[in-house]
Amino acid sequence: MSTAVSLDDGAAELAAFDTALSHAEARLQDALAYVRGAVAERREAGSGNADDFQLQIYDLAFLRAHLSAAAAILRWAHTQAPGHAQAMAGLFVAEAVTELRTRIGMRAADFGLTREAIETPLVGGLDAALQRALSAPVMEALGEALLPLAGEPAAIALPEEKRMMADTFRRFADEVVAPRAEAIHREDL
Repeated sequence: MSTAVSLDDGAAELAAFDTALSHAEARLQDALAYVRGAVAERREAGSGNADDFQLQIYDLAFLRAHLSAAAAILRWAHTQAPGHAQAMAGLFVAEAVTELRTRIGMRAADFGLTREAIETPLVGGLDAALQRALSAPVMEALGEALLPLAGEPAAIALPEEKRMMADTFRRFADEVVAPRAEAIHREDL
């Protein structure tokens, strides 16, 4: 029995996703400024360098990539008719914000922040929107909407040479990678 929900309601939550992403971006910038300052202080004192902050720098780079991807898909979702685009954007934003809450939030002092500075702006309606975006019924509905699209969530206007490259990669994946992956899976290699 399906518990999927309608994806047509997702457009109403785009503003919440915008706000949550803006908050996450601001906390990322705060954390980056803190780490930059700490590196500069150690360097000036002659007692260390950026290597002393490898874990923080790794987490910041990971989060930068995650938040950038979420921002890109959110911008795209704003240009699409209500439906799966907004659900995809919500999923990307919710996952990126969850990563920030975990990677920075659990070690907030390492980034010059407090857990409250990360969590407080997200309580209430924003957190509810993020939880809905990650819920099983929304993911199920998104999967059902995307399955018939065969990997093309929207028509993308590509220049001819890029369309040809995409077609070539798709054929290669279908003709070479998929059969090999199936054989590996079936034979447990």
